Amino acid sequence: RIAGELMASLMDELINTLREEVGQYEELLVLADLKREVLVKGDIDALVETTKREQRYAATLQRLEKKREKIVEDIALVTNQPFKTLTVAKIADMIKSQENESRTLIHISKQLVTLLNHLKVKNELNTQLTEQSLAFIDFTFNALKSSSEQPMGNNYQQRGTLYQNDGIKNYFDARQ
Repeated sequence: RIAGELMASLMDELINTLREEVGQYEELLVLADLKREVLVKGDIDALVETTKREQRYAATLQRLEKKREKIVEDIALVTNQPFKTLTVAKIADMIKSQENESRTLIHISKQLVTLLNHLKVKNELNTQLTEQSLAFIDFTFNALKSSSEQPMGNNYQQRGTLYQNDGIKNYFDARQ
């Protein structure tokens, strides 16, 4: 009877922890969309704030993951199952006589997989946008740098020949 009550308590705790994780991942999905918009706009301040928010969610998810692992370890002890092989699906199968909890575990597990897949796709897109932005910044910097390396001043090169700048505008004046 005590083992049954302990197991029921652990199931409730596991389900609640998984629900919290689902909520955090849903918030991260919203944040990933916001990050995409910020990257497209090139709003650096908003990008910094969005990244800070992502880090807070990541810290919370890390805490929840540790909590979930501890619960699964406890379930492994109570059921005399090896921790390393104990999955949510196996736990749901072990408690299939408790239909509601078993179904809930399976449902939440599927939700998490779906959310993680969506988040992966959005993060890959955001990574591509970040890389494109960095490449553009690098290109622009190099273009500005190379134009600033053109001869300045009297437009004469070595040996008194006139330098033709072909209308290239110098954006940085080193004499300022």
